[in-house]
Amino acid sequence: MKKSILSIIGCLIFIGFSIWFIIDPQQFLNFRRQNETTIFIVGIIGLITFSIFLISITYKLFQKNTGIHFKKDGFFDNSNATSAGFVKWEDVLKIDEAKVANQKFVLVMVKNPDDYVKRQKSLVKRKLMASNMSFYESPIMISANHLQINYDKLLELMKSQFEKYNLITT
Repeated sequence: MKKSILSIIGCLIFIGFSIWFIIDPQQFLNFRRQNETTIFIVGIIGLITFSIFLISITYKLFQKNTGIHFKKDGFFDNSNATSAGFVKWEDVLKIDEAKVANQKFVLVMVKNPDDYVKRQKSLVKRKLMASNMSFYESPIMISANHLQINYDKLLELMKSQFEKYNLITT
């Protein structure tokens, strides 16, 4: 909850600066940035990007079933904007780590990654997961940002649950 609120505050600050870039780009001119159009475009991109982040974070904050739920046959991932939904232990090859712009993710390597992308109803979610797959060879990346656990504990928990339940399914 605390991390989500801090993320919302951060998004609001960046949205504010983006709006300022759009409304008054001339104020940001200096010897390195001498083009108002570039500053205006950066403002538009920032406004769109951080508005999407804000909507996603706010949605997850008020969603009742946020998190990860473990079962004998798999786990349900509802941790972030690209949550995979139900992942079968029999599909999981490995639990690994990934880092994106100083943000750590638990990377879940699966046998049939395309199936997890194709089953998503949202086009945006499919595109984001396909992007994850092209860079990290898996569409399933779990963040601790909106969970009540830190990253290191999340990684440890995911690995221990995988070991525990993988023994049952193999």
